[in-house]
Amino acid sequence: MRAYLTHLARNDLVDCARVDTRGARFCLAQNQTIRQLGAEATKCTPPLSNRFPHCSDRSQFFSFLSRFFPLILRQYWERHYQKTVEVPSTHFYCYGKWNFGALLALLLILVFVPNGVREPLMLMVAMVSYFFTPQRVFEANEFSWRPLIEVAWIFLGIFGTMIPVLDYVEFHASDFRLASDAHFYWSTGLLSGVLDNAPTYLTFLTAGLSLDHFDINRLPDVAEFASGHGSRLAAISVAATFFGGLTYIGNSPNLLIRAIAESRHVPTPGFLTYIIRYALPILMPVLGLVGLIFFRG
Repeated sequence: MRAYLTHLARNDLVDCARVDTRGARFCLAQNQTIRQLGAEATKCTPPLSNRFPHCSDRSQFFSFLSRFFPLILRQYWERHYQKTVEVPSTHFYCYGKWNFGALLALLLILVFVPNGVREPLMLMVAMVSYFFTPQRVFEANEFSWRPLIEVAWIFLGIFGTMIPVLDYVEFHASDFRLASDAHFYWSTGLLSGVLDNAPTYLTFLTAGLSLDHFDINRLPDVAEFASGHGSRLAAISVAATFFGGLTYIGNSPNLLIRAIAESRHVPTPGFLTYIIRYALPILMPVLGLVGLIFFRG
């Protein structure tokens, strides 16, 4: 019995950190009982066997039994029928923190580095970030190339087919009858809902420049258009950005996030379900109100 009490003292006195707050009080009291029983067991020495104690006092013996057996029953119940509540860790860890610096470098390159040099530098920073990030970070984030590849192929086709469209718009802008800011706002927005915002913006900016006989490839023409037709440029920019939320393909992050969610088996609404339940009843009234307030003429 002394051996069993020694076993309890060695193995169960450290379990109080693994239970919840309500069980912690009982756990501490139980540990105190184990210590007291261990002290009493040293007074009850077995004469011939290690199974039954031999105490010098009969009352001491019965006191020992009355406290020992309920403890044993409680130990048996907890180990076989009661689940231990694990206390979650309160520590916060962030691995791969240096990638925040990589994001800042990408932003600075995008803003300050001219075309031609900018793209190779951004690609180099991305490759350094990928190859120097620990593998456990990718595993913890369940990183996969599949959503990126899926979205890349879709938008590669979109941007590839935009080249002849831009050429057509540049030479036939007057045929679209875009005569006001409201026309540009709603036309740009509706096209942006089914096309990415970048090619949509480029298309209608080309149309707006061509109406005033400006060339989109000449920076002075673009600057003069922006200074003389600020409200029209704002209508194109706002519509191309905000109407992209009408569908999954209206903005590239929409489709990318949905692909990531599906790769992790997170339920997402279908293409038409998203439009009917969320885009039309929520986004369209807000976008219509924006058009009425800011882009009437």
